[in-house]
Order: sequence, then structure tokens, then C-alpha cells
Amino acid sequence: MRALIEQDILLAEDVRLVKRLYRVPRSPSFPDGLKFAFQYLVLKEGIWREVCRVDNYEHAGGQALMCTSMAP
Repeated sequence: MRALIEQDILLAEDVRLVKRLYRVPRSPSFPDGLKFAFQYLVLKEGIWREVCRVDNYEHAGGQALMCTSMAP
């Protein structure tokens, strides 16, 4: 897996956007040979917490958008 883009962008003191794009072998899961992920993170109580993640990785039940909430 070869990284084409790996960026960690600080949007504010407590907000980050992480972008990743990889070239991977073509397969039924990645017909275009690209694997990506975008993560939106917020600093809460000294810990970076994932608020939302968009990717084309395989998850249980197939490829999908995965969003999480910031429950205490």
C-alpha cells in the first residue's frame, strides 16, 4: 500500500481533519485501486475523539460511511 496523501490539518485549536489516500492493488473491494479515509476529530478532555469518519474500507455489512457520536 503506497500513500499518495497523508495530511493532518489543524482547523482550530481543538479540531483536526485527517486525510489519507492510498494506492492499493485493484480488487473487487477497490476496483479503482484507491483506498481513502477522512476523519474529523475534536479535542475533548485532552483526548482527540473521532466525530465522523468517511472511508471506503470494508466494514461489517460492506463498504459504508461510518459516523460516531461524541457520547460522554
